[in-house]
Amino acid sequence: MLAALATPLALLFLLTLLGLIRLWWKRGEGRRRVLGAAVPFLLAYLLSTPPASYLALHSLEQHYPPSEEVPANAEAIVV
Repeated sequence: MLAALATPLALLFLLTLLGLIRLWWKRGEGRRRVLGAAVPFLLAYLLSTPPASYLALHSLEQHYPPSEEVPANAEAIVV
């Protein structure tokens, strides 16, 4: 669990979330200003989840079905 939180993306999201909470709690900023910062944060979070990545990859991979044949003289696999 702690290893998953140590990734740069997770740390960035955590720091941004803490900053948004502090902005709303301490400074008494208006809800419109906090929402203006929270909406891009939530959008970035949703786009980084596995379902969003699956949909993005599926839109690229659907045109190229996996090949069933393996070349006999292949010396390397290039990805």
